[in-house]
Amino acid sequence: MTRIETANDNHFVLGPLNNSRSILCPVCGGSSDRDSCGMNHPIGVRVDQGVDVAEVTPGSVTITKQELDAYNSEGAIISLDFYCEWGHRFRIKFEFSHGSTSIKTERLEDFNPGTDSIDELWRWLGSEEQKNSEARHLARAALQREES
Repeated sequence: MTRIETANDNHFVLGPLNNSRSILCPVCGGSSDRDSCGMNHPIGVRVDQGVDVAEVTPGSVTITKQELDAYNSEGAIISLDFYCEWGHRFRIKFEFSHGSTSIKTERLEDFNPGTDSIDELWRWLGSEEQKNSEARHLARAALQREES
């Protein structure tokens, strides 16, 4: 397991899961009694380019403008939001400044996985035949949006 410390003592954890390196919940922190701390689900992506901000959530893709005065970074910020199956929500931020990219984590408000539901970004849960059919449908829909 690799634990990467950040300046504000949050941590970004990578660990082995299913024969690959996976993001582990920074709250669970790779705890041996919580094998599912590697079971994290993506719930959002944000790319902040100073004035232009693109956000992808389970229900939408938006691009907005913000006042540059409100921007408090020296470069682009890419944020990835996740939740783990134990109810922790967290954000991993990649911040570019002076030729380097730093990684920071930020804990978000937890939720109760037994009673609360939380939407996540799209993923495929069906058979290979259904997956191919769905991929064709999504491609056709994208082409129709481009043509209109």
